Amino acid sequence: MLLDQAVILERAYARSGRYPEAHAVPAHSFYQFSYVVANAGSGFTLTAQPKSPHSDAECGTLSINAQGVRGSAGGASCWREA
Repeated sequence: MLLDQAVILERAYARSGRYPEAHAVPAHSFYQFSYVVANAGSGFTLTAQPKSPHSDAECGTLSINAQGVRGSAGGASCWREA
């Protein structure tokens, strides 16, 4: 989901030269998503935090930013591409 949303944001950037101030990520049963635009629209961070009662002690919150840098508490092994 994060990768799909990052692609949508990159398309918006290609059209307007900046990332949108707000972006709604579709609801998901296991994760709460958040979007933060940075640097006056020249960057962003998307995060996926596990919802209760679902937890992920190994990976925790996943994130991706405008540069494509992927983050998680558990490292790169937490990212699986479908």
